[in-house]
Amino acid sequence: MPRRVIKEPKVRESRVDLPPFHGKEDVDAYLDWEMKVEQIFTCHQVGQERKVPLTTLAFQGQAMYWWTALVRERRLHNDPPITYWNDLRSAMRRRHIPSYYSRELIDKLQRLQQKNLSVEDEYRQKMELYLMRAGIREEERLTIARDLDDLVQLYIKVEQQHLRKPSYILLCRGILSCYNLNLEPSSLPLGVSQLLKEFDDVFPSEGPKGLPPFRGIEHQIDFVPGASLPNRPAYRTNPQETKEIENQVQELLDKGWVQKSLSPCVVPVLLVPKKDGKWRMCYDCRAINNITINGYHQIRIKEGDEWKTAFKTKFGLYEWLVMPFGLTNAPSTFMRLMNHVLRECIGNKEGVRVDPEKIKAIQEWPQPKNVSEVRSFHGLASFYRRFVPNFSSIASPLNELVKKRCAF
Repeated sequence: MPRRVIKEPKVRESRVDLPPFHGKEDVDAYLDWEMKVEQIFTCHQVGQERKVPLTTLAFQGQAMYWWTALVRERRLHNDPPITYWNDLRSAMRRRHIPSYYSRELIDKLQRLQQKNLSVEDEYRQKMELYLMRAGIREEERLTIARDLDDLVQLYIKVEQQHLRKPSYILLCRGILSCYNLNLEPSSLPLGVSQLLKEFDDVFPSEGPKGLPPFRGIEHQIDFVPGASLPNRPAYRTNPQETKEIENQVQELLDKGWVQKSLSPCVVPVLLVPKKDGKWRMCYDCRAINNITINGYHQIRIKEGDEWKTAFKTKFGLYEWLVMPFGLTNAPSTFMRLMNHVLRECIGNKEGVRVDPEKIKAIQEWPQPKNVSEVRSFHGLASFYRRFVPNFSSIASPLNELVKKRCAF
């Protein structure tokens, strides 16, 4: 009697839907998408042979074009196709995660302070997020030291707020109402001072200290091949100017924008008076611009090019860690940053537009009915004459209406 063969039923693979990926997301959004994809793979027990096809099916827009170009390039170079998820993930990380991302996370972690953040909801969550993103396992003693430092700063701030301020009592006789008198001199109107005090978190008294974060764009200085490096002496200054330069350099050191330098490429600095009577320290980089191939404080200098920005004073050499004013190609670098920040608006049919509520009063301006209203409208329109071509020709009929012998 022939033996009966029992066929095992094929296991039906479950349908897997991955979130779409457009390729325009920032680093954090990409990492969130990657983590979500790996969670779906684990949940549905997706095999290695299905991970790459499923992932590429989720590509849309720019990501789809990138994947098509990558496949074509590997085929032209006779490279094997990408069939494993680890290889695809490495290629995507090389494209979407810049090399400085880990350094930027460590820098954010070092500059993280509690300030007005709540301990459980915001401060702890941000610290844990930076640690996980950077792949750092911080020891408990370092975490305690960080928290203690923030607690000390908060204690000092609270203590200063509770210090008793001197009081002044005015003896009033025969007066029905009295007002508090502010004895501190102030050049601001009372209404402006109250607004600044109410929104002090929006209008800080001074800019942030420390280096700005890595923004994906760094300023690089390319010299003409074979050009001799400038080594200029410091300009002669009187004692007052020397003291002012020393103070401004110390302020830059405290902010972390410059550092001590031993660079062979040195140019001097000079002081330029401002309208308010103060001095602005200028970096005389004309010698560097002469040998720079043509091609602000919020952009980092590319690592390795700091020595090219050194300037000399009577008390030492210093080099810039952020892009100073006056360098060749500095405006182009700043323009690249602004294009990167506003990339969602560039090419959009709406673009950067004014809030309709801001211009509602002008759009709904009532039709003038007498000479006074015509003059009022003409005065308002004159504020924008720089932006209106042939403004005089357009506004000439309005000028005729305000004449004495012209009937309105």
